[in-house]
Amino acid sequence: MLEAGVDRGPFDGSRAVVSALSTMGAIVRHRKVPVLTLNRRPVTHAIRTTFSYIDRVQSTAVPGTTAGGANGSLPAVSITQKEETVGSFLTLLPDIQEDGQILLSVAYDNAVAQPLKTITFGERGNQVQVQQITIDGNGTVQQIELRPGLPVILSGFDRSQDQHDRQRLAPGLPLITGGQDSAAQERETTLVLVTAQVEEGY
Repeated sequence: MLEAGVDRGPFDGSRAVVSALSTMGAIVRHRKVPVLTLNRRPVTHAIRTTFSYIDRVQSTAVPGTTAGGANGSLPAVSITQKEETVGSFLTLLPDIQEDGQILLSVAYDNAVAQPLKTITFGERGNQVQVQQITIDGNGTVQQIELRPGLPVILSGFDRSQDQHDRQRLAPGLPLITGGQDSAAQERETTLVLVTAQVEEGY
């Protein structure tokens, strides 16, 4: 859950919404992003992580001398790394109207890298390994209308993951000979909750 605001004073409504949501499921992550900006001026909040991984491995032969002293070709390996940046990016642009309403333009993007998977190619004794990356993400760009101090659920993202486990007494045997099958489904929902408040004098 991502919340733009704080949980005290005029933002008490945000805390009430979070408490109500906790009765419907387990809140595994709750992030508050308090930001302050001028009217009709954008503000951006970003939490980034940059990491590198092995993208390509190339094997070549270069001239050299073998262990016996003879001229020949020796194997050489060159590695190419690649960088990826993941994290949360939030941009807000408020436009306060004469009647007190707030038109808020919101751009939100969230990217999460799954654990790297290592893939091995080649025969034993001459194997090459590379790393495979999977990035999950969600985001939204929209404009909403707010009243000062009233929380609004901006958007929600659902992700489901199925897990299957098969156990047998020996590979290839049917279930009737012994063992068990199990299946589980995990559902994760990301909510973006926004509360705006006008500060006089800014």
